[in-house]
Amino acid sequence: MKIGFKSLLEVLVYFLAAASIAVIITTNISISLLHPFAVNGITWGEIISDYRRLLTYLQFPIVNQLTFRYLPISSNAIEHFSMVRCFLIVNEGLCLASWRIVISEIKHEKKRSQLVMLVSLIDYLCLGLLIISGLTAI
Repeated sequence: MKIGFKSLLEVLVYFLAAASIAVIITTNISISLLHPFAVNGITWGEIISDYRRLLTYLQFPIVNQLTFRYLPISSNAIEHFSMVRCFLIVNEGLCLASWRIVISEIKHEKKRSQLVMLVSLIDYLCLGLLIISGLTAI
């Protein structure tokens, strides 16, 4: 099977869609992965409250300022989270754009009864992700 530029571009879009949605899911479920602890008289509930404020600040462009009610935050931390926020907001835009392309491509291939070609592209993507994961594990 000859792999053309369009096929490689489609695989790249599928990879970007999968990676960007993975970042969004990981960011949002991270709160459930935290182990309960208390810090200097601050309860677990208060820590979670501030963590939710942090997640809201990181993911919503309309929230302009990061403030915590219970935890102290330094200016270096505010600068760090500002950069992280930029990356996450760009990732959200990339996710929306790439998934829009993926869904339209699936509809297009379904109309042409060529969904089998799309499955082979997804196979290449999965193989690439497996190779990258293996290299990362090594």
